[in-house]
This record gives sequence, structure tokens and C-alpha cells, in this order.
Amino acid sequence: MPHVDPAEFERLKAEVLYLRGVVDRMSTKMESLTETVLQLSSSVTSLQRQPAPVSAEPRIGLPDKWNGVDGRPDGLLATLDMMFECQPTKYATARAKVAMLTSLLSGQAQEWAAPIQMRVDPPHPPPHAHTLPADDREEVSPVHPPAMD
Repeated sequence: MPHVDPAEFERLKAEVLYLRGVVDRMSTKMESLTETVLQLSSSVTSLQRQPAPVSAEPRIGLPDKWNGVDGRPDGLLATLDMMFECQPTKYATARAKVAMLTSLLSGQAQEWAAPIQMRVDPPHPPPHAHTLPADDREEVSPVHPPAMD
């Protein structure tokens, strides 16, 4: 029988024990990863079976513009009333409602609506206007064009 050095035998024994520990840890990690993959797969399958969320606010087609001369605005106003009722988050403010209404006006009707829109949504000065001396602010005001001398 061949002679084995006892020190070499102990070194090989320690290496085998070390490798057994590595294999056990890898096996535990593999089981954990397998369980995670199964859970994720189950979650994906569950999500795929759920119906797509339904929009809480229906889409409503825009009515034709009204020029203030031809016909009556009754259809336009009825459609806007329905839009404001069925889409309350989109038209939550008076500003949003007036903006929608005035965007659907043209010609004479738009001219009538301009002063109303200015009261609800006054124009904002340019961002740099507050840094100008008071005498120069009039010249850059979007409401009043500069005076022509």
C-alpha cells in the first residue's frame, strides 16, 4: 500500500470540508433564488390576468368652434357642460374652464370673450420685468405695448 504523508492527508481533508461548505452555501443560495423566481413568475402571471385600468374620466370629442354669428352656441355649451362634469380633475379651476371655452370661439365671439378671459386669467409680466425700474416696466408689459413716439 502506498504511503500517504499525514500532513498531505490533513490538507486534503480540510480542502474537502471547505469545498463541502462552499457547495452547501451555493445550494442554499440556489434554493433561495429559485423561490424568488417562482414568486416573481406568479406575480407576473397575476398582473397579466388583471384587466387594464379604466379611465375614470371619459374622453369627449370637442364641438365645432362658434364664431358668434352663425347659429347658436347651445350645442357648444352643452358639450362643454358635459366635459366639465365628466372630467372634473381636468377642468378643476375656472381658469381651465375659461381656457377651454375661449379656445372653441372664433371671430366675433372670441373678441367678446377676450375681456372675460383677461379677468379670469390676467397676463403675466415677462419673467425679467420685476428686475426693471418702474419707469421701464410699462415698456415691456404684455398688456400695454410700448408707446410709439
